[in-house]
Amino acid sequence: MSNNEPAPHLHLLSSFELGWDGLNLIYELEPADEMPETDLEHHFIVIAENDFRASFMFNGSWQEVDYASGDIAIIPATETFPRTLVDREVPLIELFLAPAMLARAAFESVNADKIELVPQLHLCDPLIQHMGLALKQELAAGGADSRLYAESMGTALAVHLLRRYCSFNPEIKNYTGGLCKYQLRQVFNYIEQNLDGNLSLEKLSSAVQISPHYFASLLALPYLVCQTNN
Repeated sequence: MSNNEPAPHLHLLSSFELGWDGLNLIYELEPADEMPETDLEHHFIVIAENDFRASFMFNGSWQEVDYASGDIAIIPATETFPRTLVDREVPLIELFLAPAMLARAAFESVNADKIELVPQLHLCDPLIQHMGLALKQELAAGGADSRLYAESMGTALAVHLLRRYCSFNPEIKNYTGGLCKYQLRQVFNYIEQNLDGNLSLEKLSSAVQISPHYFASLLALPYLVCQTNN
């Protein structure tokens, strides 16, 4: 390996081979090395699993940021990920959210063209951290049904980003209580009747005649409330 080649990144887990739609996850050991400037097609969310220092190149100068376990950085798809130097090997959870997920979550409230995700170089957000850990656990379990779980969590993540980290603050509805018992029975019946099919969020939400966004919000709510209260 020449001095100009980046150090290898060890991917411990990756969802890209499982057909997840809209949201993907890589769990990797980031080496102590320099990463080149990169253009990404997804909204990029990094969750630290240990302490480290990153140096980012902005306008010809290095900016140092110290991260603790659980700290987060958000780089929108519209931004270039800067040249970065990491001071030590560190495990990272990396989430890749398709811009279409954010636009779909905003569809009920505003013109998606007016939504702009604002870069966040360093923040603490327990909800995003719990989402990343839950998705990592789901990926490690290796279940074939993880695609539906990831799609639901991706919708919940998109709504949270709209609420907290967008330049335009849309009026997002608050969903409380989750699905009622009658709706749950309808969903379970649909699943039992279509076990051999490709179960998607859109198909499950149509079984109870509500939008996929509303369905995912109700589906994810009980888990997220439990995690944030623990």
